[in-house]
Amino acid sequence: MMTNSNKKVLKAGVAGAALAFGLLTAMPMLPEIGGLGGTAAWAQGQGQGGGGGRPEGRGQGGSAGGSVGSVPEGRGQGRPTTTGAPTGRGGDSGQRGPSSDSDGTPHRGQPAAGDRGGRPVWAGDGALPVVELGRLNVARAPVRVLESRYAELVTNWATIGVTSMTLGGVTYTVAQLYSLPAAQFAALLGLYYDQITRIDSPLENLGLLRTIYLNPTNMLPGVVPASNNDLAAIAIASASDKTVPVSNDTVIALSTILGLNILASDVPAIAAAALLVQQAIVAGHG
Repeated sequence: MMTNSNKKVLKAGVAGAALAFGLLTAMPMLPEIGGLGGTAAWAQGQGQGGGGGRPEGRGQGGSAGGSVGSVPEGRGQGRPTTTGAPTGRGGDSGQRGPSSDSDGTPHRGQPAAGDRGGRPVWAGDGALPVVELGRLNVARAPVRVLESRYAELVTNWATIGVTSMTLGGVTYTVAQLYSLPAAQFAALLGLYYDQITRIDSPLENLGLLRTIYLNPTNMLPGVVPASNNDLAAIAIASASDKTVPVSNDTVIALSTILGLNILASDVPAIAAAALLVQQAIVAGHG
């Protein structure tokens, strides 16, 4: 038999449940949150492998006669940033870029030369195509790092460039190899990989890539490129990962990051030639 005390407890419980149900049913329905799945996002300075497309209305290549690598329309340069570390964080934490002898991925958000206090032109959403760059991410290193490594290469080239090798009955110097069309360079590399001396460092190859377009008078001694496209393809392929195929978007991203303004009409030819060289490296490396 239920006592009066138990009855009071039961009534109180039922009343509480009814009150809670009434409050829930009286609450207005929240609108469904949508539109979050279509925005392209990727980590700048990390890998470029995120999914998604470009935000609507932001073109990349322009007309066939235009160039890639310029500042996206409507984006200003030199946006102010804070120089101090956030409260509670060490002021020196995560602020250094790669050293001159590092081929690792630099930290994101490093300003380009002449862009002190602002973000690089490639730092914003939509500035770069969505593409995985792998070790080509070192293109984000400060310009002084790329210039320093290229200067070291030029110094060592006095010995490297004149090194000779006989491949298929023909003798070449290293400088002569780098003067060949990319397809011929790839063919020799695929057949005689272990006998060929070449530039392997990503930073040195990207320093060479910058020189082709920004300072051709500082070309490696003895190298007379078959064309800018050919030597650019050799440099890009040699700097890239073996497992991340070079594509049109790879060339566009490098042109943007390094400020090369490669003609949009040249991008497919450079990418295709670079892919040939990259495949030869993969085959030769085993």
